[in-house]
Amino acid sequence: MVIIGPPGAGKDTQGEFIARKYRLKILSVGKILREEVKKESKLGKLVKKDLESGNLVDDALVDKILREKLKREKHALIDGFPRDLDQAKTFTHINYALYIGCKREEIVKRLLKRAKVEGRKDDNKKTIYHRWKVFVEETLPVVEFYREKGILREINGSGSIEEVNK
Repeated sequence: MVIIGPPGAGKDTQGEFIARKYRLKILSVGKILREEVKKESKLGKLVKKDLESGNLVDDALVDKILREKLKREKHALIDGFPRDLDQAKTFTHINYALYIGCKREEIVKRLLKRAKVEGRKDDNKKTIYHRWKVFVEETLPVVEFYREKGILREINGSGSIEEVNK
């Protein structure tokens, strides 16, 4: 299962609820990459610039990371992947996709608040607008791809955590 949505739509939060309910392991691509940057690992050094600027990390690199993680986890919820149509077409392990939609204005408000609370460098206005543009251009076609395959469920992520969780 994958959970898709724009940055700040609530993928991590809602993913935790779903994972707990269905006893799934969460594989958050963003968290995995941010942890590598924090550790200053070889991988972290490779992806740091992309993460901080709001660009997508190289498809082959993300694919390799996920395949390694999925060798150990048979029942997983993948958060933040696929990010583009090529990833969706080549990564065939997906049988269910959840899309959390959210308007840009709400995303900007949430991410600026998150910047204050968590101190994330990628949550500034310039990067937020860039990440939104990348999401619309690269990731929205993935939503349509899964819709056409008949494996997509869509929910409105603009409400409170509790409202979205219903």
